[in-house]
Amino acid sequence: LMVHFFLEALILVFFLGLSACAPKQLASTAKQELRHYRIQDAFAARDQTFVDHGGPTRESPTTSGPWTPIFTGESEFDALHYRISMSFPRASLVSPTFDGIVEITFKPLTESYQLLSLDSSPANQIKKITLLNQFQELHFRQNGLKLEIDLNRPYGPKDSLTIAIEYHWDADRGRGVYFKSRTGVNDVEAIYTQSEPEISKFWFPTNSHPNDRANFESFISVPEEFTAISNGALSGITTKDGMKTFNWSMAMPQASYLFVATAGKFGVHHENWNGIPVDFYGPSDDMDRVTYSLRDTPDMLTFISSKTGFRFPYEKYAQTVVPQYAWGGMEHTTATTLTDKTIHSPDEDSQFSSNHLLAHELAHQWFGDLVTCKSWDHIWLNEGFASYFDALYQEHRQGRANYLKTMVGVSSWYFMEEDEEARPVVFPFIHSGLDEYFDSRAYAKGSWILHMLRNTLGDDIFFKGIQTYLYRYQGQVVNTEMFRKVMEEVAVKDLYWFFDQWVMKPGYPHFLIDYAWDMHTKEVVLTVKQTQDLNQPGGIPGSTPLFEGPIDVEVAGKLFHINLYGKNAAVPGTEIFRLASEK
Repeated sequence: LMVHFFLEALILVFFLGLSACAPKQLASTAKQELRHYRIQDAFAARDQTFVDHGGPTRESPTTSGPWTPIFTGESEFDALHYRISMSFPRASLVSPTFDGIVEITFKPLTESYQLLSLDSSPANQIKKITLLNQFQELHFRQNGLKLEIDLNRPYGPKDSLTIAIEYHWDADRGRGVYFKSRTGVNDVEAIYTQSEPEISKFWFPTNSHPNDRANFESFISVPEEFTAISNGALSGITTKDGMKTFNWSMAMPQASYLFVATAGKFGVHHENWNGIPVDFYGPSDDMDRVTYSLRDTPDMLTFISSKTGFRFPYEKYAQTVVPQYAWGGMEHTTATTLTDKTIHSPDEDSQFSSNHLLAHELAHQWFGDLVTCKSWDHIWLNEGFASYFDALYQEHRQGRANYLKTMVGVSSWYFMEEDEEARPVVFPFIHSGLDEYFDSRAYAKGSWILHMLRNTLGDDIFFKGIQTYLYRYQGQVVNTEMFRKVMEEVAVKDLYWFFDQWVMKPGYPHFLIDYAWDMHTKEVVLTVKQTQDLNQPGGIPGSTPLFEGPIDVEVAGKLFHINLYGKNAAVPGTEIFRLASEK
């Protein structure tokens, strides 16, 4: 007897020897014999940002200490457009510093709105703020990580205002902008920014929450031997006094954490995908390896566009390879940044591939950039989707076995973390920093949720739902409920039970399997008991569910489709099935 348990979240394979004598018993947790698989360091390490809390610290909803609620609300203004100018003269490469001007066009969302509050670190040393509508200088004050600006009189939702903020930034007090070289000495080869989750406020005044999307335009001035890359299309390059200024413009709105400014002594390789420029930037003396390592990007564009039913939605796709990049990869809209550790030669290809990293970051152009999680507790809508489409691409290139190997491999990361502290995928509390959300629940379990949902609905309905989700919410912020409702609409069935147990509650099923052979009826009598602790360590007491859902059971080559009913079973958590078999 070979029993395949596919309880949507997990693949459990048991090889059971049957005989006519006493029944055998097999105890197993879902993580039995799973090989530990480490995802690219790119996906595990994120810069830590601490949250500005609007209320008091709450006592822990779990047994593991104090938790703090994150901001999940709405802003009092809507940023419409950012025009960001950054100047890096040759002398600033030694300091390192830059001078910046941020012009923000916005609309108040409330009546009698007079005090504009932006996210901004004291590292952004403000020189002057001007209301450009009236060319009037404004009063302001720095209050912790907030920049408070008096607009001089009240405004309302019908008003559109533009302010210009002139400031100076230096690395001693700031973060988010990095001056690096491959050798580690002062000869700067690349400058790059990194802003996820809310680090943008540490290098330009902004609304750093993901729920505010705006158009971005940038003017990046660098020494003439440098090339500067940012979001969107290149509108022009001007040269003056040994400096080049690159003007980039992003047509589709994006969250501020997706804005990027990268500059360096780069070479470039140009390709074209269906009329869209596909550019590879990297060290000018290492472009052969850069081009080789990124060579499958056009195929990935074709695959993800086809699989989602939504053509790549932007004016270009660039990938820039930079030195000493601690995050591995970051999905800045149209302009992904990559670590130079992913670059390799053909001789190394059999032992090393960049494709996991490239496919993950490219998938983010749809999931994270085109549609963006409304708040960080829903980050699985970004990271889980990108991880899953990476696995789908591996299936496309290397077959079903490699896909399953990838999925089973990443699950061990989740089991390890969940056993240490159980919590739901969507959970609006943190211990200390937003980086806590970038864990196995967002990546590994997030990808498994999609894998399970696909198994529950079938390929046609699942991918039609993904396409509908993208078309309906393109250019918007989303949460899990919005995704669930789209999938329910397309599937024409209730999926609350699915999202409730896998997304909104912690834990995973543990099984005690008992079976016997009934010689008279020629049936396998299969007993499935769920033994997981409903009060898992670190979890919310009583919140780990008894899981329900479809299971595939194979008996002597014959496949049976059965359902677990969990808490709704005649005996909650213990269910008996009779499966007819000739052997």
